[in-house]
Amino acid sequence: VEMKIIYALDFEEEIWSLLGLFESAKYAANELVSRGLEFDQPELDLRASTIAYCVRQAREYFSASESISLLTRPLLLSYGMLNLVKAVVIMRLSPQSDLENLFHKHGVSVDFSSIEGDLSDVRLSFQKYGVVPQLMESLQEPLLVGGSVSLDQLLSQIPDLHDMYSLVYNKPSRTIPVNPMDYGYYPDVPREIDLHEFADGLSALFGSLEVTGHVIQRFNQRFSVTSFAGAPKTLKELGILVRAISGKEYLRLGPILNGTPLLLGDASLCYLIVFCYGTLARYKAVSWGRFTDPNQSHEAELIEHSLRICRHRFLHAVVDLLFNEEYEFRFYVEQSQKSKQELIDFIYDDLVRKLTRDIHRQLRGRGLL
Repeated sequence: VEMKIIYALDFEEEIWSLLGLFESAKYAANELVSRGLEFDQPELDLRASTIAYCVRQAREYFSASESISLLTRPLLLSYGMLNLVKAVVIMRLSPQSDLENLFHKHGVSVDFSSIEGDLSDVRLSFQKYGVVPQLMESLQEPLLVGGSVSLDQLLSQIPDLHDMYSLVYNKPSRTIPVNPMDYGYYPDVPREIDLHEFADGLSALFGSLEVTGHVIQRFNQRFSVTSFAGAPKTLKELGILVRAISGKEYLRLGPILNGTPLLLGDASLCYLIVFCYGTLARYKAVSWGRFTDPNQSHEAELIEHSLRICRHRFLHAVVDLLFNEEYEFRFYVEQSQKSKQELIDFIYDDLVRKLTRDIHRQLRGRGLL
């Protein structure tokens, strides 16, 4: 997929400018038709208007969340994220799907029995029907019906929390920063850190995924991952290589639950975390207040930071999913630093691609392709 790069001073403002297009039912209808699916007019109108209102409500929830404290903020954010999840699912559903009954349940519940320990000990249990399983199914992610996962297993997969997670919980996160090398990656951490445990976890993950075309090479306390040209999927496509908001690349270890690796995309992963926060804020206000009070909880700063990170990563993922394209947001100052030749090359490449597409379209119209 060709990456679309957007330069901006405020990433979220640009993201909402893109999402705002779907606040138009007409635009949403055109996007639905462009996916190549055939709808009768009443179903197309229903889908398009539902998507438009979901995105409009989501914008208001996100906007309202900025004016309230952490005590209540995750509840509004979870509602806003829920509406965007619905829009993503509706865009990807096959025709004649039962929209009326898809979203009656969340499809995931929060277990409050471990709430007296760390917040990270709280568990989420997956059900067969509802918003979350529908999202995971539409994204071809693993369904863990009847299974459960701890909040710790989710938070530890967010690359932007790597350092803070390790500091707060005094244990390694399930991510590790890496640098590219010829045909692979090697860890970007101090040499005195023993990486055998991470390498073992990566090896187990490769085995569970039946990965081919990628080899882990160990030496002393270190390791590297080499990928061959014939590999069926890249590490990124497998969900093992992820990028932080800063652009830094990380390897991550999704937990293996009942033989199934839980490697979720940002839409599902971040939604589950914020859903958990929002549920606790709504039903266990006293406990949630304690967790978010820096005078009482060692997790308070991590919770607030993770909420900001999940908000951004989720919105970015939704843009990619709704437009069925991959976007990258960069600070505008980077664009001003480009040389004239780089800008010419960029514009020239864009013109060549456009001309090539136009020529192919004309030839197809004449039956010559």
